[in-house]
Amino acid sequence: MTDGFQLVSSRPDLLSAARDAAIKYADGRIREGTIGVAFLGAIARGYFDADSDIDISFFEEHGATPCQTDTVMVDGHHVHYFRMDFGAAAGMDWDDAQRWAYSRCIIHYDPAGRLAELLGRKVPLRPEERKRSLMAGTALSEWYVNRLTDVWVRRGSLASAHHMIHEGLNHFLGALFALNNELVADHKWRLHCAEGLKVLPLGFMEGMTGVLGVGELSRAELERRKAAFMGLWRDILPAIECELGMKYDEFKDKV
Repeated sequence: MTDGFQLVSSRPDLLSAARDAAIKYADGRIREGTIGVAFLGAIARGYFDADSDIDISFFEEHGATPCQTDTVMVDGHHVHYFRMDFGAAAGMDWDDAQRWAYSRCIIHYDPAGRLAELLGRKVPLRPEERKRSLMAGTALSEWYVNRLTDVWVRRGSLASAHHMIHEGLNHFLGALFALNNELVADHKWRLHCAEGLKVLPLGFMEGMTGVLGVGELSRAELERRKAAFMGLWRDILPAIECELGMKYDEFKDKV
């Protein structure tokens, strides 16, 4: 994830204590058959505050189940751990949330390098995947915001019309992450991480404030929000077209 991923609430003292607790817990539970251990989430991404917990994954040879998980207390910290069967993890498709989680992990234990090799195969954004995300995110965001909103107005549901803007935003943010050659962040972090991307529409957060703000579920507010979104969309479109080597009209119907 981009270096722009920062939290104002991060506490370096809590981060240091949490990493010590993670090491203590992990080292005490490495056993015969443990292939690798990874630290995820707050302690791996370099932020920690009173609302954070500790996430640890143990990859095991011939685990009893594909994935076991539980939460325990260690030195006053909530430790959420996963015990995963290495073979099952290697054989399955990883979804976007899982890949993003491991994209900034700390490999704590990996004596044979097998965990690093696994993450190297499962996590990175592939060129064909990036191209598809650029095309789909650009086309679907315009479709939801510029056209499906009008469909729901004609159907008599302004609430649904406004909701289409939020659906379109998710597709648009996906295109922005792809443009920056980044995996799309998990939903709870998506806008915050997007703010730190290097290539963004001009006035991105000011524009997002206009898109997200809703005074009332009226037609006038809908049109105002659509205009705010389309301003961002049109500003970044040339960069996306350049990256794809195609004009919008050439790829909008291919997704």
